Amino acid sequence: MVATRWRLKAPEIAFSTLGLKLEPEYVDPVQFSDFSSEYPRLDGTRLLLAVDADRGSAEEIKARDLRGKLAVIRRTDGVPVSTQSNAAAAAGAAMVAVYSDRPGSDVTTGGNRVKLAVPTVRLTHEEGLKLLERLRRLPVPVMAKGIVASPYVYDLYLREQGRVRDSLTYVVRARSQARIETGYHSQLAGDMTANEARYVFEPWDTLSISTNHPMPKAPRTRVDYVTPDPDLRWSTSAGTPERSYNNMWPHQDTARVSVSAPEMRSYEAGERVGRTVFKQPLLPGVNPRNPVRREGDKLRLSMQGFVDAGGNYGEAYTSQFERGLKTDFRLYQGDTLLWQTNYLPSGSGTLAPERASYRIEYDVVNESEWAKLSTRTRGVWTFASERGTRWCRCWWPPSTRRWT
Repeated sequence: MVATRWRLKAPEIAFSTLGLKLEPEYVDPVQFSDFSSEYPRLDGTRLLLAVDADRGSAEEIKARDLRGKLAVIRRTDGVPVSTQSNAAAAAGAAMVAVYSDRPGSDVTTGGNRVKLAVPTVRLTHEEGLKLLERLRRLPVPVMAKGIVASPYVYDLYLREQGRVRDSLTYVVRARSQARIETGYHSQLAGDMTANEARYVFEPWDTLSISTNHPMPKAPRTRVDYVTPDPDLRWSTSAGTPERSYNNMWPHQDTARVSVSAPEMRSYEAGERVGRTVFKQPLLPGVNPRNPVRREGDKLRLSMQGFVDAGGNYGEAYTSQFERGLKTDFRLYQGDTLLWQTNYLPSGSGTLAPERASYRIEYDVVNESEWAKLSTRTRGVWTFASERGTRWCRCWWPPSTRRWT
C-alpha cells in the first residue's frame, strides 16, 4: 500500500494582467520571520502598476518612482532578497516581485536575518522577462489578490492498494469528501493567530506526525474537506497563541494553550460534521482517552488543565517564567492532603483499601499578557472509592467547577 498526503487551500497570492500568465509565490516566510504574523502578506485585492527596478540597487531605485507600485526586481547572487525588497519598500513600493536571474525558479533568498517590510513574491526567470518586455512598450497594471485566511482546506490522504497504477490522476470533488465545519474561538475578537494540525492513522498506526499550520484571523469558522475511508482514523489539535516556527529573533516567553480532539474517527463520503475549538468555558477536567480510574488500590490520573466546551483537552503546568501559567493540583482523603503538584497531575498513587471520601482540587491561573478573560479557574471533584471493583470512573456535578 502506498499513500500520499495533500493539503490544498485558497491561493495565498495571485496576479492577473491582460495577456500575461504570472504565478507568483511568496518568498519563504521561514527565512524572514519567526511567526506568520511577522510576515507581510496582501489581504484582499489591490491594483498595482508594475515598475522595472532592475537589480534593486540604491541608484536604480532612486531613478524610479515606486510609490504605491509593484517593484519588479532581478534576483542577484550575493545580495539578499530582503535587501532588495526593503530598499524598494523604503522608496514607497507597495509590493515587490523578485524574478530569477537564471532559467526557471530561484528559491534562494541570501539570508541575513532581516524581516521584510512589504509583501514579497518570487517569479520565474521566464515570467520576469515577459513582464519586462511588456513594460518597455506600455504600462502594465497588475491585479494582485491575496487571501491570508483561507475559508477552506482540503486535507487529502490518497491511497493505492495492491499494484500502483501507471498514471496517477485524482479528481476530488467536495461532495465526495467528508465536510467538517470548525468554529475556532479565542479570548479576543480581531486578528488572532492560532495553530492547527490534523493527524491520520492507518489501521496499524500507533503514532501520527503532522505539521502545525498557522491559522490567522481567529475567531472564525473554516470548512475542511477530509478523505472518507473506513480504514482511516482522523484526529486534530490546536494551540493559541501561535507557536513560532523559527527562532531568529528574541521573543518574550509566552504560555500557550494546546488542546487535542477527544476522539479519533473515520468519516463517510458526504458526511457533514460541526465542531468547535477553544469555545468557553475552558476548565480543568479529565483526559477522555485516559480517564481517572481505580485499579485495586492504585488511583490512576491524567488530569487536564484545559477542557473546552467541545471536549478538546490539553495539559497545563506551572511555567518556568513569570507571566505564564501557575497550577496547583491537590488530592485529599477527607481533609488530609495526599498528593500535591504544580507540574503535570498524571500518574498513579496508592489509596486506602477501605471506603473513603476523596476530593480533587485543581487551580489554573493564566498570567500571560494575551489572557484578558478567564484568567483563573478552579475545578473541584468529590467521590467515594474503595477496593473491590476492577476500576471506577470519577464524576462531578457541573456546579463544582468554577472559573473567573
